[in-house]
Amino acid sequence: MMSKKSEFELLKITEFIKNNESEITIEEFINMATGYFYTECSNYKEILKLLKRKDCTDKQISNFIMLYGCIKIINLFIPSEGCPIGISVTKKDSCVWYTNNGKKKNKKERYDIFIKNLNIKPVDFMLIDINGNLANDYLYISPIEIIISRAFHEARHRVQFNNLAKPFSRKTKITGDKQLDEYACYCRYFLKWEKYYLQKKKRSWKYVKARTSNLEFDAYLIQSLFEAELISSKKINSKKLRDLLFLTN
Repeated sequence: MMSKKSEFELLKITEFIKNNESEITIEEFINMATGYFYTECSNYKEILKLLKRKDCTDKQISNFIMLYGCIKIINLFIPSEGCPIGISVTKKDSCVWYTNNGKKKNKKERYDIFIKNLNIKPVDFMLIDINGNLANDYLYISPIEIIISRAFHEARHRVQFNNLAKPFSRKTKITGDKQLDEYACYCRYFLKWEKYYLQKKKRSWKYVKARTSNLEFDAYLIQSLFEAELISSKKINSKKLRDLLFLTN
C-alpha cells in the first residue's frame, strides 16, 4: 500500500503536469524528482545497494536519483506509453541516452543512464551570434541545472521519434527570433567542434554521424532554449516546459 507521503508526492507531480499556471523553483523540481524515484521504485533499497557494490560514489548515486526522477517527470508531458529506464555502470561518452528500435509499429523505446558518467561539474558557456561573433550572453550552468536539461534533451529525442514536433535543422532559415537564431548559431558551431573532437578520438564515422546529426542539432537547440529559461528565472514553468518540449520548426 502506498504511504501518505508517497501519495502526496504523486499529487504534487500531477498538479504540476496538469496545471498550465504551475511554476516551481529548481530546488522544488529536484525535490519532486527525488521523491518520484523513491515513490516509484519499490525496490530502491536493492538498487542503491547494487550501485554501492559496483563502486559508485555517493555523488554519482545522488545525481542518478535526481536524473531518474527528472526523466520520469518530463516524460509525463509526452502523450505516449511509458518508457523504461535502464541503469549501466559502464563508462560511455554521455550520462544518459534515449534509444529506440526505429519501428513505428511494435516500437521499443528506453532511456539508459550511465552512472559512472555522473560526475557532473558546473559549465560556463559563451554564445556565438548570427554573424559568428561572441555574443554578450554568458551562461553559468550548475550541476543540478545540467541534470534537468540533460533529461529535457533526451525527452526531446523521444518527441522526435514519436513525430510530436517537426525538428529544426542546420538549414533552418533565420527566423527573426533573435534568441532562437543566436542559439541555432551556437549549436551549429558546437556540433562542428563535436565532429572535430570525435574524429580526433578516431571514433567510427557512423558514431560521429549520429552524434552530430540534425536530430542532435534540434535536441541541443531546444535544450539550449530551455537552459536559458532555467538559468534566467531559476524556476520551471509547466507551460513553458511543454511549449519548448514540443516547439516545432
